[in-house]
Amino acid sequence: MWAGQSVCSDNNQYCLTLQKSDGNLVLYASNGQAVWQAKTNGKGVTRAVMQPDGNFVLYTDDNRPIWVVKTERSNSFLNVQDDGNIVFYWMRPIWDSKTSDVSSMQSNEARVLYPNTKLTAGVSYTIGQYFFILQADGNLVLYKNGAAIWNTGTAGKGVTSAWMQNDGNFVLYNDAGTPIWKTNTGGNGNALFAFQPDGNLVIYVQTPSWDRLAGYNHPDYKDHRGPGQGWCIGACGGSIISIPF
Repeated sequence: MWAGQSVCSDNNQYCLTLQKSDGNLVLYASNGQAVWQAKTNGKGVTRAVMQPDGNFVLYTDDNRPIWVVKTERSNSFLNVQDDGNIVFYWMRPIWDSKTSDVSSMQSNEARVLYPNTKLTAGVSYTIGQYFFILQADGNLVLYKNGAAIWNTGTAGKGVTSAWMQNDGNFVLYNDAGTPIWKTNTGGNGNALFAFQPDGNLVIYVQTPSWDRLAGYNHPDYKDHRGPGQGWCIGACGGSIISIPF
């Protein structure tokens, strides 16, 4: 984000602007009122950077950091919300298959199943040496070099679909709509299911780490470590490309 540019809320009622005139980062309402500022005017700020380490930093032309939000979450992003809050979110892992092998990565692609979308039996997905499929027998299986390394144990139970639900639960259903297997991650809206290039299956949920009203006072910021091994969206090195299932 360069001086003179803005990031606005979806409803266009609020815009976060890095002012070209004085280098101040200011949140404006649609009526022109300044509702928040970083107070960096006159300090030579020319750009704002959402860094790979998760920190949001205002820099001068000679790369001096002037102001920073230390989220310390390597998969963070900034959101100017419709209510006028500025929030930094990170994708917090809440479930995984424990099959991560970063040394096996042959791709920078990850398959992502977003809320209220499903996998259909018989459709397979391949990333590098990994192969992921909801089999015709109803078992959801992850293969590595042709050998099964993880499965739901649902063969012969009539499973026909796998849903990433709006409530954050990933559930296998039969044709009658009966749940057969689940990750027990309900209560986490905006969660997504990822098939990663390191061979791990992970459910992530958007979690606030800082906002302009509460600062760092979110319980989720205090109580959860940042991504480590096995948590790959934005954390496995390089740039991970997310592709919908």
